[in-house]
Amino acid sequence: MVNIHIFLTRRPAAPSNWIPKTTIIFLIFGYFPTPAVGQQCNLMAYEHRNQIDPKPIEVGQIRGEAVDKEGSPLGPICVGIFTELEHKLMLYVQSDEYGAFRLDTSGLPDGKYRLVGQVPGLCPANQIIRIRSRSHKRRRLAVHMWPRGIDTCSYIEIQKG
Repeated sequence: MVNIHIFLTRRPAAPSNWIPKTTIIFLIFGYFPTPAVGQQCNLMAYEHRNQIDPKPIEVGQIRGEAVDKEGSPLGPICVGIFTELEHKLMLYVQSDEYGAFRLDTSGLPDGKYRLVGQVPGLCPANQIIRIRSRSHKRRRLAVHMWPRGIDTCSYIEIQKG
């Protein structure tokens, strides 16, 4: 038989200290996805997680906005242009708090490059672009930033609308 006296007279356990520990962990590591606040875009490293590379996008100047998985503006993020073969960072910019960015490609020779979008805690977006200085195509790009997944990753496309 169970001794009910023990249950009735037993003092409550000391309050758990998991809440302060959780708070400290969030303060140290932050809650992801963390925008690129304080991230140094000039130190971007080339990242490529695409399973299949989509067709290159032809651009003259590059402008667009970053959005999260639900389509809401996400910023700031780092956006950089890397050489196709050496993966050397050529240009970079940090978007505004609404994810809007613009890169002036007038100083780059025509050719193939990689456009990479990065936010700590999210899968990097990587897209082959073909810069043509004489191109008058005024396309806006959408950088879709998604969490890392087994079969999903961030991606870049021509903005619709």
